[in-house]
Amino acid sequence: MRIPLVLLTTLLAGDAFAHTRTITRALLFEAWDDGRLHVACSVEVPEGDAKRAWLTLADENRDGNLDPTEQDNLRGLLVQRGLFGLILRVETATVSLEKPEAKLRADPKKGPIELMLLGTVSIGPRAVHVSVSTAATGDTLDLVVLPGARAISKTSRGKLGRGFKTKLGDSDVVRWSYGPLEGKG
Repeated sequence: MRIPLVLLTTLLAGDAFAHTRTITRALLFEAWDDGRLHVACSVEVPEGDAKRAWLTLADENRDGNLDPTEQDNLRGLLVQRGLFGLILRVETATVSLEKPEAKLRADPKKGPIELMLLGTVSIGPRAVHVSVSTAATGDTLDLVVLPGARAISKTSRGKLGRGFKTKLGDSDVVRWSYGPLEGKG
């Protein structure tokens, strides 16, 4: 992707690319009975200056529309932004999403830019401790943890009911534990 240096410098110096909370991130976890933790990460760029900046960056031919290649470039940039500074741990191991798939909705004329990243993490059948942490800078993160096929036995934050919800800020950590799969742990 070729972008004039002056334009790139202007875009990156503006509020749309600074970590000023212009982008909304949400992370959802749910344990399934296949011994996997299913993960969904959503990223939303609201209409206005932030959306215009991201579209300007992605629209290489400056025609006001995003062709498939430009959409792929935008998808890649937003996946990086969505995962920026996130660390997922199962027990003490840092893990990555397996078979990630990203879906993008970016209509230049209306609505926000929305990205949904889906993937899984193997957690096995036994009881397991999971944590998510954020970097020193970045967009805030809404976290939703659902029990799915496994009970959540404890959490370091949020009111534990049928799952829990909380927010993570800069340099933040949330921990929780899943019980074993029924009859397997």
